[in-house]
This record gives sequence, C-alpha cells and structure tokens, in this order.
Amino acid sequence: MRTLTGGTLPKALVMVAMGLTVRSAATELCAQGIPEEYTNLEILPQDISRQEIVSIMRGYAGAVGGSCSTCHMVSEQLNQPTDDFASDEKRPSVGRAS
Repeated sequence: MRTLTGGTLPKALVMVAMGLTVRSAATELCAQGIPEEYTNLEILPQDISRQEIVSIMRGYAGAVGGSCSTCHMVSEQLNQPTDDFASDEKRPSVGRAS
C-alpha cells in the first residue's frame, strides 16, 4: 500500500474532486434555462431552491427516459422566450397529482 505522499489516496481525492466539479458544472449549465421563481407547483414546496428542483427534475427525466420537454412546454435547449415550465398543456396523465 502506498503512503499519503504521492500515493493512491491523493489521486483518488483529486478524482473525486474533479467528479464533483464536473457534476456541479453540469447542474449549473442545466439550470441556466430554469426560472428563478416557480409557479404552478402542486407537490413541491413553493420555496424550493433551484438546486433542489433541478436535481429532482433530472431524476424524473432519467426515470422516464426523456428530457424537460417531455413534460414541459420548453425547447430542448431551454433558451427560448416561449419556454413555459408552468404550462399544463403537456401535463402527463400519470405521475403527477390531479
């Protein structure tokens, strides 16, 4: 086993730190098109943080194998003036409270 100076442990710590940095950057990039204030929240609390809502919604998107536009009236890039997260026009028939 190697020692702490120049060994495996420092390399592992660097790799973990790099992974956290990449994940944080990806979350922030995704959050750029997410509004600062939320309307039409039926289940999630009105005072939810941006980081929390992005994390939850990414989980939903991964679970259904889609993206934000699967359930929301938004562009794939989340950068259009017509993007409307609050719209119920694409409201799924399952997975959301009535």
